[in-house]
Amino acid sequence: MSAGNASFPELATERLLLRALRQEDAARLLEIYGDEEVVLFYDLPPLGALAEAKALLETFCSRFEAGTGVRWGIVERASGRLIGDCGFNRWRRDNRSADIGYLLAREAWGRGLATEAGRALLTFAFELEHPFRLNRIVATVDPRNVASRNVLTKLGLRCEGVQRDAVFFRGAFQDEARYGILRREFVCADARTSSA
Repeated sequence: MSAGNASFPELATERLLLRALRQEDAARLLEIYGDEEVVLFYDLPPLGALAEAKALLETFCSRFEAGTGVRWGIVERASGRLIGDCGFNRWRRDNRSADIGYLLAREAWGRGLATEAGRALLTFAFELEHPFRLNRIVATVDPRNVASRNVLTKLGLRCEGVQRDAVFFRGAFQDEARYGILRREFVCADARTSSA
């Protein structure tokens, strides 16, 4: 979601640093995206070669330059290790909306890190002043992906329905649940949380 000459925004949370992905991240992305369990509900098969990881990295990086999205590397601050990535895809400027996505290495599961990263993304998208401030964020998820649905719910996104046989994925038609949140809903929820 580049805005002319805007520099890539870094975001920090208590345990995480969200930063630009770099060429030297390719080998680590291969480890993460090569894990079949990690990409079980992701829209591409497990990566099997460094060249595939480099191509994925280039896709992520090109979105920011083209102004169509932004993808951050998720780094655990305590270890300095890249543990996944997150960001916005399909930025629709006219509608001020985008799709949120995230993926974490298996060793990072179950610790609330996806929720922590997601909260930073929503704050960036809805509250900070910048040229691509959003009004609506959506997510699509396989209904069987309970962990991801739980993250979205914790972030305040509401299930807006399930599309039956919406995608053809790994040889079969799959349902797709759609979640969404509006800027005004996030601001109100954030105000309630901070005053509690």
